[in-house]
Amino acid sequence: MIERDLNCPDCFQITSVRADTEADFACSNCGYNLFSYYYDGWSAFAADKFVEREKQRLTEETVSKGRAAFAKREKKRIKAEKKKKEGFDGWLADVREISDFFKRKDLWCTWCGGKSLKFLNGEKRRERYLHTTKDGSRDLRYKVNPKLATYWSYHQCNDCSAQGVYLHEATEDPSVKAPIWKAECTEPGKTKRTASDYNLDED
Repeated sequence: MIERDLNCPDCFQITSVRADTEADFACSNCGYNLFSYYYDGWSAFAADKFVEREKQRLTEETVSKGRAAFAKREKKRIKAEKKKKEGFDGWLADVREISDFFKRKDLWCTWCGGKSLKFLNGEKRRERYLHTTKDGSRDLRYKVNPKLATYWSYHQCNDCSAQGVYLHEATEDPSVKAPIWKAECTEPGKTKRTASDYNLDED
């Protein structure tokens, strides 16, 4: 039994029909009337030529659409992976920052000496230039003379609930990450005091 493979111009699926079929036949996938499209009003010779031309055209169009769909899926996948990676990198950076924070050797509770402290808030203080004149203004003799500022951070101990203020060294980018040189207790803890205020510049 000889069969003909006809490409549907609507859904691009292939439907196989018997070569001697003369009645109406439709696409097995979407129901499109293939007989009317390929054979109605055509001579047998012209219809066969038209079938071959359409087979080539629709096959190429199917491949083109498939490539476009694949490219679209790949673009979406790459975008999702990039977003996932950025989210993971951001989370990893936060974890590393927290880890580094707890590894600090210049930060501890001034009441009990505990190393587990919670950052409450902070503020930039005391702006000045690296090189100044006697009256405190910028010394113009220095080409490289950045503006510096200290940073004061406020923390609460997770062990005894005491609070303290921590003075950070002056830097161009003042933040809680700057080295601490002095700390004072501002709110007593719930336990007996076993530590004291400290000034690392005096060591």
